[in-house]
Amino acid sequence: MASFDAALGILNTETVGLAKSGFEKWENGINASRKPGQPKVTVDFASLTFEQIKDPSRRAYFNKIPTTLSLPDKQVDELSALSGDMLEESPEYQSFVRSLR
Repeated sequence: MASFDAALGILNTETVGLAKSGFEKWENGINASRKPGQPKVTVDFASLTFEQIKDPSRRAYFNKIPTTLSLPDKQVDELSALSGDMLEESPEYQSFVRSLR
């Protein structure tokens, strides 16, 4: 189980890295084709994972929720609330929000 978890962690880290790299390449490509004086495109990238949950018992609870297409309403509500909490704590997301003001 430990080796499976380690492999999955590496895969997720690589996947996030590839996604971020892809968005950065897209940003650079768009900006390279812009005419002088046109505003630049910027990409803000935030990755949110259960591992960022500070409270160990709360983190364990969410990690135990099965990956499925159907969840009880209570778990859907809890996951929805968690996403808001995590965005509030994400420096990358908060930087993006500040840039909109």
